[in-house]
Amino acid sequence: MRGSRARFQTAPSPARILAAAVARGSVGFHRSMGWSVLSSIVAAGTPPAGNEWTSLEAAKLGVAALTPIAVVVLGWWIAKAIRRVEQAQWTDRKLTERRLEVFDRMAEPLNDLFCFFRRVGHFQEISPPAAVERKRTLDRLFFVNEALMTDEFVAAYHSFMAACFQVFVGLGRDAQLKTSAKAQRAERGEAWRDEWSGYFVESENLMTGLDVLKARYQALIDSFAQEFGVFRAARVLSDGADSVRGESRQTQNSPAARARSV
Repeated sequence: MRGSRARFQTAPSPARILAAAVARGSVGFHRSMGWSVLSSIVAAGTPPAGNEWTSLEAAKLGVAALTPIAVVVLGWWIAKAIRRVEQAQWTDRKLTERRLEVFDRMAEPLNDLFCFFRRVGHFQEISPPAAVERKRTLDRLFFVNEALMTDEFVAAYHSFMAACFQVFVGLGRDAQLKTSAKAQRAERGEAWRDEWSGYFVESENLMTGLDVLKARYQALIDSFAQEFGVFRAARVLSDGADSVRGESRQTQNSPAARARSV
């Protein structure tokens, strides 16, 4: 009977092992006793064989633990991306507003020069000294804001101004107007002053043709408008209208149309 009881006696608990070790005066524990205690504790915390953790359950636990972290990281990244996009949009809007403001101030003196050299519109209201003053005003606006302009606009501006003015003509001398003083005198009549003749180039080889001046002015205006999508839309509409008018003329001049008219 006593042997039978021994067979059914349960194994000592980890607490009893620890208590026995302390009772024997073992402070640091022998190495074998320490491993025995750790093994007993691990065995006590390990689930039975029927409830052992599977790799799938471990994966589920890992996913459940990482999901909140992933959500926080993803939210932080999205918020940062949104702020970056908003900052870029704000910068583009301010740049567009600044460009529009600059061009609004440049548009009138540019048109004044165009009218002066082409001798159309209100050109008689612009004297040769006033035309040179328009250049100073435009250069001041342009060079202060050149960093905000596209390369196309910068090139178009220099091309137009080179068609209008001959620069570096001597120390202390203003830029000269690349147009005919004789033609200007004939157009202005009695309003012409003899001292204005010194504002013009003398050689005809330096004078810019009216067609060249018009083409460069149009290229300057188009290059600025293109930055806002105006040029392409206007050109498409214009080309479409020209195409329609051309087709209409061809239809009217066709043999069938002439036969119907007869």
